[in-house]
Amino acid sequence: MKMKDNESIKDYSAKLMDVVNQIRLLSKAFTDHKVVEKIMILVHQNFKAKISTIKESYDLQNLTIAELTNKLHV
Repeated sequence: MKMKDNESIKDYSAKLMDVVNQIRLLSKAFTDHKVVEKIMILVHQNFKAKISTIKESYDLQNLTIAELTNKLHV
């Protein structure tokens, strides 16, 4: 589920969260930390500088999905 060139962070994160929620409904352990890691890997190249800043500035173990998407949206 790589982010498309013309896709906004809001649309991408909503699509990703739909998949995550479906996985969680199947009783599979899928932590917020794991989702945060996946988002940081799969976002479009335009966000790589922001991702690097976030990695250096925040504790990724405690960063929530909502916090990450808000930081990328800004």
